[in-house]
Order: sequence, then C-alpha cells, then structure tokens
Amino acid sequence: MSPDDLLEAFINYQSRHQRTIFSYIFTLVPNWNDAEEILQETSLVLWRKFPQFKQGTSYRAWATQVAQYEVRKFRERQKKSERLLGDEILTQLAVQASEMNELLESQDEALKGCLKKLSGQDQKLIKSRYFRGATANALATSLGRSVESVCNSLRRIRGELLQCVQRGL
Repeated sequence: MSPDDLLEAFINYQSRHQRTIFSYIFTLVPNWNDAEEILQETSLVLWRKFPQFKQGTSYRAWATQVAQYEVRKFRERQKKSERLLGDEILTQLAVQASEMNELLESQDEALKGCLKKLSGQDQKLIKSRYFRGATANALATSLGRSVESVCNSLRRIRGELLQCVQRGL
C-alpha cells in the first residue's frame, strides 16, 4: 500500500469510528478533557501502528484495545489520590464497553444488510433523510407529497429496519 493509500485508509477508518472510540474512552475516564487528551494519544498510536492493522478485521475492536492501553497509561501518570475508579472496576468497565462495541458492530453490519433489502424508493428516502440530512418538509416538497405522508413512510421503514436487524442478530 502506498503512503497516500495508507493515509486515505486510516482517515476513512478513523473518521468513521472516532466517536465510538471517544465514547469508549469517556466510559473509562469521567473527565471530558482527559478523555479528549487520551483520544489524541490513541489516534497517534493508531496512526503509527496502522500498517500493522489487518484489513478486513474490526477496526473498532482494534482501536478500542489501543484506547484501553492508552487509558491505562494515562491512569498510571495520575496520582493515586486523584483516581476515582480502582483498576478492577476499570477492567470491568472496559470489558463491558468492549462487549457493547461488539454488539454495536453486529447491529451496524445487520443494518447495512437490511438497508440493501429495502425497495429502491425506500432506500432513496432513508438516504435523503438520514445520510444527507434532508428534513421531512424538504422531502415532502421534492416528492410532491404531504409532510405527514413522508413521516409515515419513514416511520414504516424504520420499523421494517428494526425488525430486520433484530432478526439478523
């Protein structure tokens, strides 16, 4: 992989998962500023180690493992008196956060599959509303439908997606 391809792949993965990584860190470190600092350190480590990342595996799982290590390093730098959580509790939280990440990843994969099963018209409506951020009013105007009709369609599609994801898990 060329350096430009490597950089592009890293940015793609990191931009998709940065909020999840931050959320994971924030469950382990209750201070927003500390979590931001750890996220920056984690991002640097992820970039340095990105050539070792195996394409096709879970970036989210890999990144949260790195984040957990960075949280531990951060905590070691803190004075014992400043620690709010003991190491045992931190470990338990890390395990629970990892399990939650695995569940979210499974749900994300199931949702992608379910979106593909929708009719073309329903896919277009969902993409316009949730991927492009179009309002129900704007969709109604562009489709020549009432706002209520668009909202009802979106509600129906969300229900179908929820059932499909639940079946897929």
